[in-house]
Amino acid sequence: SDLVYVRDYGGRAGLSEVQTIIEATVALNNVLRCAHEATVILRDHTIIDDSSDRSLCGTIVDTILQCDVPQIGSYVSEHIDVDIIKSTSGKGSRRASGALLQVQHCFALRNSANFGILEVKRKAFSDAVEEIFRHYEQTKSQYKINSLKVTFTGKRGYVFSYSEQEQHLLPEGEYFGKVLSTRTVTCTSNTLVRLNDKLTDATVEIVTASESAISAFVPFFRFRMGHLQALAESLALLDLIQSHATLAMRYPSHRCTPTLAEPADRLVTVDGAVILTDGPGQRQNDFIFDDHSRLMLLTGPNASGKTSLLTLFSHLTVLTQIGALLPAASATMCITDRIVAIMPSCDTVDVGTSSFLNEMR
Repeated sequence: SDLVYVRDYGGRAGLSEVQTIIEATVALNNVLRCAHEATVILRDHTIIDDSSDRSLCGTIVDTILQCDVPQIGSYVSEHIDVDIIKSTSGKGSRRASGALLQVQHCFALRNSANFGILEVKRKAFSDAVEEIFRHYEQTKSQYKINSLKVTFTGKRGYVFSYSEQEQHLLPEGEYFGKVLSTRTVTCTSNTLVRLNDKLTDATVEIVTASESAISAFVPFFRFRMGHLQALAESLALLDLIQSHATLAMRYPSHRCTPTLAEPADRLVTVDGAVILTDGPGQRQNDFIFDDHSRLMLLTGPNASGKTSLLTLFSHLTVLTQIGALLPAASATMCITDRIVAIMPSCDTVDVGTSSFLNEMR
């Protein structure tokens, strides 16, 4: 959606819009890579077959193959430098942030009508970064600060950070804006301020020079938005299936296929339901609701598991109706049209805090 719903000012994208499109295209490149890898894995492991009775995984693969992934991927690779994306992405292809995100904004675009201007501005950007690190080496050598590092913050740009124990080594007049946080001091200098301004100016000029090429992305992806949405939904569904399969293999003794009761029966019988956690002492719970028992009144002291039991039953209901395995020995569930409950999201079984304790905090 970031690639399509970009505000249009007289046919030209603004600075923030250009940056948004670059980031969205980088994210799309990761999605396309995942789609290709998923298709290859599903085919190599013979999960899908050619019979008329198609499996869910086969349907997912069919949907991915109909989404013009090669054409979209070729277009992205033609305009975005994939090597830059790989080198500036976090672990596991996570979204870049801070200084790496700034580098993506400046160097991700492969070509443009203003390519000559881009190269000049990119060189100015690189020179400024090199000057910052030369300034860092000189400062560290001059004042003998072993813990001195260069860090990047969104508000201040590049700053120096060092141990609180060595803050007396830098002179107050030349190095200013000191901020102490968790035994680490950050500060800047006149040279750093000047070089950060130079970097900001170079970034703005690079992004502005990229505007003509970036603006062409919008109609291309807008025309293929249906395919992109189907691709995203297919990968999300595949991720959901994989998560449930992982849990089923991780806890083989706590899984069952629920039986659906007749709508008129409103019967619920669950034996040996557990909360899947790596902590010790998994306690099994039973639930019985029938014509003779439609109400459960649950009492107990703080941190005794009342909210956990309510959460467990709600999870069993949802998992049943999406067709997933249940963490129980056996279960008969009825179709439910709503769940009305108060389940604080801050409750965590692994931490062992109760709802009352979190409310008091």
